Amino acid sequence: MGDVLAAGDITDGDGNVLSGKQDLLDFDLVPTLNSEAVMTSDAIYRAFTSVGITPYVGITIPQLQNLQDQIDDNAQDISIVSNNLNNLIDNLYMITDDVNDDVYKLGIKNGQLYIQKIEEEVVPEEEEEEEGEDE
Repeated sequence: MGDVLAAGDITDGDGNVLSGKQDLLDFDLVPTLNSEAVMTSDAIYRAFTSVGITPYVGITIPQLQNLQDQIDDNAQDISIVSNNLNNLIDNLYMITDDVNDDVYKLGIKNGQLYIQKIEEEVVPEEEEEEEGEDE
């Protein structure tokens, strides 16, 4: 709590010799490139918050696991909704061209609207066998 003048070494309670002089510490209040000064916790906190990251202290492993479980559940629900939505919008509407008897499918795939002509499978007609002359 004050200055000490000593003619010899000063030791701590365990007998370790204490330094004759302790250098004063310089603190960086703002993160500085290549600085060798000590950072204050406030400077570190402000560095995080200045880029939109709010440090949170005190979260426990069970809390983290609970959050991960919620993320997993939500991801699964989102996947189900996404698949259902994709199935719905992939085949929105059927359009028939009465003049040419063509049928088109209207839908949205990968965010793009499309119209696709539905080709009917052509089944070849069976050829009639020619009846041969009786011999």
